[in-house]
Amino acid sequence: MNRPDILHKLAPFAGETLNIRVSGNCMEPVLEDGQQVRIRRKGRYLPGDILVFVDSKERLMAHRLLGSFRRQGQLRHVTRADNGDRADQSIAADQVLGAVMLKVPLHQRLRCAAGFLAHALGWLKRKRLRP
Repeated sequence: MNRPDILHKLAPFAGETLNIRVSGNCMEPVLEDGQQVRIRRKGRYLPGDILVFVDSKERLMAHRLLGSFRRQGQLRHVTRADNGDRADQSIAADQVLGAVMLKVPLHQRLRCAAGFLAHALGWLKRKRLRP
């Protein structure tokens, strides 16, 4: 996958803390529309972290990480908006700009890990039902 243009432009800031403004309400009440947040690239992301990434339409998104897996040797992440009813399409690790610098409570991390497990079980069930 080619890195989206926006990631090329932001590459000089790798490892730096960036401030971005949130647009939309899919992460309310944790992230409010118009709120400014600090993001930082990390070596490892955990369930419950709010990842800022570039989606397939080259938009910056901020959604919560449910979990990660490897496909053909490539690390991929499954995310979901706090106000969303289902997981997003998985994203490649190189689509991630960083994580919002917020303390994530343990109960939120466990809830996200359970959401990832439910997502994975649903995927396995659909695979089994295909002819």
